[in-house]
Amino acid sequence: MLTPVRLNFTIPKPGEKSNTLLLFFLHNFFISIGTILVYVCATVMLLQNNPDFSLPLAYFLAALGSMLTGKIYEYYEHHLPLKKLVRSLMLVSVGLLLVLSMGLYVLPPLVISVALMVGYRALYLLSGLEFWGLSALVFDVRQSKRIFGIIGSGDLPAKAIGALLAVLIHSSYSLYILLWIACIAFLLAYVMQTLTFRFTAIPDHHQRVTPGMRAPQPELINRLFGGSWLVFSLCAGLVFVSASALFIEYSFFFNVKHKYHHQDDVMQYIGYLLCITFGIATLIKLLLSSRVIDRFGLRIVLLVLPVLTLAGSVALYSFSFLTTDEVILLNMFSGLYLAFEIIRKTTFDPVFLVMFQPLFLQQRLKAHTLAKGFYEPLGMAFTGLIGLIAYFNHIHLEAGSFLIIGGFVLLGLLFLVKAYGHYLHELKDALSKRFLNENDLVVEQDTVELLFKNLHSDTPSDVLFSLDWIFTNQPEKLVSQYNRLLSHPSAMVRQQTLRGLLQRQDSYDPAKLFALTQLEPEPVNRTLAAQIACQNPNISEDLVLDFLHAADLATVQGSITGCRAKGRFDAQSQKTLAYLTSSAYPEDILTALNVVQDLADAAYTPFVLKCLQNSDNEIVSKAIDVASRLPSEPFLPDLFSLADHRTHGKSAVFGLLYAGAAGEIYLQKLLSTGQSRLIYFITVACERLASPDSYRLLNQLIHHESLTLRSPALKSLTRLEPSSEVSAGLSTLVQQEFEHIYVLLEGMKSSYSTDFSASISFEINESIRRIFHLFMLKYDAKMVENAMLHVEHASREKRANAIEILDNVIPRNEYLALHALLEEKDPEKKQAILFKTLGKTFQPPSLFTYIIQQGEARFSPWTVALSLRDFPETGRLQALLASYMQHPDALIRDACQVRMNALLPNDNQSINPMHEIERSAAAVSPLEKVMDLKRTELFENTPENVLSALVPIVQEQLCVSGEVLFEKDELGTCMYVIYSGTVDILDGSTRLAQFGKNDIFGELALLDAEARSASAVVTSDALLLKIDQEDFYDLMEERTELLKSVLSILCKRIRRQNTRLREVEKTVATK
Repeated sequence: MLTPVRLNFTIPKPGEKSNTLLLFFLHNFFISIGTILVYVCATVMLLQNNPDFSLPLAYFLAALGSMLTGKIYEYYEHHLPLKKLVRSLMLVSVGLLLVLSMGLYVLPPLVISVALMVGYRALYLLSGLEFWGLSALVFDVRQSKRIFGIIGSGDLPAKAIGALLAVLIHSSYSLYILLWIACIAFLLAYVMQTLTFRFTAIPDHHQRVTPGMRAPQPELINRLFGGSWLVFSLCAGLVFVSASALFIEYSFFFNVKHKYHHQDDVMQYIGYLLCITFGIATLIKLLLSSRVIDRFGLRIVLLVLPVLTLAGSVALYSFSFLTTDEVILLNMFSGLYLAFEIIRKTTFDPVFLVMFQPLFLQQRLKAHTLAKGFYEPLGMAFTGLIGLIAYFNHIHLEAGSFLIIGGFVLLGLLFLVKAYGHYLHELKDALSKRFLNENDLVVEQDTVELLFKNLHSDTPSDVLFSLDWIFTNQPEKLVSQYNRLLSHPSAMVRQQTLRGLLQRQDSYDPAKLFALTQLEPEPVNRTLAAQIACQNPNISEDLVLDFLHAADLATVQGSITGCRAKGRFDAQSQKTLAYLTSSAYPEDILTALNVVQDLADAAYTPFVLKCLQNSDNEIVSKAIDVASRLPSEPFLPDLFSLADHRTHGKSAVFGLLYAGAAGEIYLQKLLSTGQSRLIYFITVACERLASPDSYRLLNQLIHHESLTLRSPALKSLTRLEPSSEVSAGLSTLVQQEFEHIYVLLEGMKSSYSTDFSASISFEINESIRRIFHLFMLKYDAKMVENAMLHVEHASREKRANAIEILDNVIPRNEYLALHALLEEKDPEKKQAILFKTLGKTFQPPSLFTYIIQQGEARFSPWTVALSLRDFPETGRLQALLASYMQHPDALIRDACQVRMNALLPNDNQSINPMHEIERSAAAVSPLEKVMDLKRTELFENTPENVLSALVPIVQEQLCVSGEVLFEKDELGTCMYVIYSGTVDILDGSTRLAQFGKNDIFGELALLDAEARSASAVVTSDALLLKIDQEDFYDLMEERTELLKSVLSILCKRIRRQNTRLREVEKTVATK
């Protein structure tokens, strides 16, 4: 089992600029200096002026003032650019401080003390909204978890400084000086803010975002919380956490004042205690806060404050029954206050802000303003109200305060638990906002008329959409539309109409359908029309014979199927089918096979067996498809023999799988060969069939000792419905993958050649992909898949959300190990984390020995080939090379022979007969083919490990000067890479381009077999590497990197073409 790991991710990662972090830290530090000095002034004045009344009054009025300030801020937040808004806030703060300092001389002590508290809360709110709102825009989810605790730690030393200054305060003159110092601090914060804008790109929070469709929400949630349950839960939780925080503070100061009656004693007790506490808290926050978040996870850290506060309140309330000593009671409140403040500042506040990060920028900023600007002050208002009620009713709460605090945090805890669930939902939603769900499209009753109107449209997509809905919901209303639809210009519309007719068994005039077969250009439509007509009970025998004797084979096929399906005109249809099965023409044989496939008639098994032996590839392919529809036993030997065929292999494997238990014997034989191509075919077939036998085979494959053979099986299983029998043993497989990566990281600590290091990185990434697929089988498949797809996303926000969502889906220890592999750059640190995660001690072998011993069971042929090339010269080297001389993979054999020859003198070089036969038949070695493909523009960004899979399908073609490779308008079925020589691309007599060594041409044929746009002629003797479309298709299904390479070069060429067009337009415009 994996064991927990202790990690520290407080060091900024690449991309998190140290300048930005420092500026944010200093900005928060100076803001906190300014606000804490105002707080000290307000506290001193309040404690000097009847604190029993002044403190709750100040809290209540400060809450109202904060709510008003929050609403004003929210208005300007949506009407001003962010830079202008936050700069204005700093200047407004300075102006407010000047007004408060002047109020010290002109207002009564009680009024100015309350005004100072209201001013402090306003400043605290504005600076907090500005600072944390800006941080929420700049940093993403993952960064916020690591960084918010660091950049927010500037407030703790500021509080320590303010507490120390509080010891020195004895007069209004000193308060005046402190307020002026606060002004200076805010001006310095303004400077830091200006520098921040210079070094940091700030996203546009006014940028319009169109969110995906959401389920309808209650009116209250829509109006007050933007339709987000996350925002509602966080705001509600913050109300009660804020109320408990202020009530703890109020009770603490109240008990201090009643214990120490002299003002100097009060200030010294509070000042020294807070100074020491906040100094220690600063160190804790910088060194441990982000480690705690990464170590325990977001949920635990979010809830630790209310849970511990609740437990502490209950414990202290119970303890208060044992003593009524004033000093003990003061110490109890002091301990609760200090513990609450430390936990709140070091963990709760940063994590609370992280909870908003999955929202869009606009939602995030608005939600943050709503929570801090209205609902946090609302909690303060509750505390102030309770204090005022207690004062006017002469109620002394004393130990009863613990019960009120406990009640507040209990309610806060309940809402925060709900908030975490909504946070996961928002995080998942943030990864999937690309397309609307099918259920988001709702067809109302009043749109039916519009759908029928669309049937008259000339746009095929409009008609097809309407047809699909009407056939499903109101098919009887289509009867009057058939004539128009069957004459529609779009062949797809006609085809869908015919399929609907066939499915519903609607009656349609056979004569009209016969006329349609005479005019219809699409063979599929002619077949459907003939089948529908011959199934009509009112069709005449003469018309049936016209169909059966038609010159068009597609029409004949449909008519035979129609007659046999209804058991009518059997003699005529059987006679026609017998003629087709006995014909020597390939077209007739293919038509007969199509009919047999439609009818699934076992009487024609000998005919199908004969077709499997045919020399025509098209007939064999069709015969394999037909065999899967008939009782399978007679076909199994032939299908097995075709499984390794270059063209028919996949279809043959499918046929064996469709045979069920009878075919499993042959499938096990194929599995025992260990050929990746055959095993890939088996996994694809299992995925499509999705039968119990398929699950069993795939489960067998994911436990195969070969890691490379597990990959396709894992991919297929993740696309199927979860199965309980598959989940067994997955933890062991995950452990094996981590151990595999651990050994590779051990080797990465040494210095190797660039290509070998890149190959090892590829193998590590492959193992990480397998881990992701295993996690999809073990946990929430959709969420893990979203995370896997977005881990390498170009958008920083998408990547951050992807990594963050893993933290909430997979177990903590597995997350920490995977997090290190995805985020950490240093191989030694990765390995150190994995060493603790593996939960056992073992001595990894040397990297080269490990690769050679495991071979293709765990590595791609390219990695094995490079290991043979770079293996240190030791006494065991020749023995290792000898074991690979007869390897079935040509690339590995070639690398082995090259290294063996390098070790021995020329007259003693070992000659591998198989290698010599290959050399005589091929001018380019497998290693050279890989390197030559890598040099091309098409495959320059494709790893050599993937390109090595192309070697078996690359054909060499020697050409002489003047040879025509293909003509314009000829069907393209292959691509060429020039190994040597030159080729001209011509349009008639005009030379469009000339290609030389390492150039490619004809690559469009790899995606679509369309007509060539130009001719290609060899202009000097050339050696070409040719890749056929069909072979590339099969490989592209298995290795998506190849498809990305083709799409990438197509995009480049489109961009270049667009650039040329713009240049031409400019030239024409200037003329």
